[in-house]
Amino acid sequence: DIQGTFTPGTGTVLYKGTNTGTTTVDAQTYYALEIDSGQKHVLEGFTNASSTLSITQGTLDTNGKKLHATSTLTLAGTLNAHASAITAGRHWSSTGTFNPGSSTVTFTATSSTNNITSNTSPFYALTLNDGGGAATYQLQDLLNASSTLTITGGTLDANGKTMNLDGNFANSDVFTHSSNTVKFTSTSGTTTVTSSGSAFNTLIFNDSGGTGIYAPAD
Repeated sequence: DIQGTFTPGTGTVLYKGTNTGTTTVDAQTYYALEIDSGQKHVLEGFTNASSTLSITQGTLDTNGKKLHATSTLTLAGTLNAHASAITAGRHWSSTGTFNPGSSTVTFTATSSTNNITSNTSPFYALTLNDGGGAATYQLQDLLNASSTLTITGGTLDANGKTMNLDGNFANSDVFTHSSNTVKFTSTSGTTTVTSSGSAFNTLIFNDSGGTGIYAPAD
């Protein structure tokens, strides 16, 4: 537990507990933050990594708190998101497990090509917002999103990778399909598709015998 004032500098804070219990991650602004222990780590409150966030092993549980990485978020362990707001400023690089709960993950890079590697773990709500910059967000593998996919700003380059969407598609900037397939799979309610003039390649609607309605919004 950090008492008093914590000045992050430009170093890495490494949580590497050796007991079998639960470790609390102090609600601080870190520079680089790494979880490298087989045990469970739980956020105390809003946790900000002004550089990278790495979950090398073990489990990080957000406890419903906000989590922010200004640069790359690397996931080789497990991240339990609950209803948290999670932001990543560069790449999302996962070889582990992301349990999205009802969270919102927002990518905020303002330039360059930023890779999204999910390791097939689904997102819940996913938002891309380059703040009026010139960022490209490029899929590196299958994308699953069980709620709305929102492109507020920037280019989503599907890179030929399949996208399975169980909610709305809300594009306000650029979607590049790169010969991919987009599948809408909601089984009930009305799903809206806003393309803003961006073309799809292969588009599939399948409510699996349910009562889903798919409605173009533009």
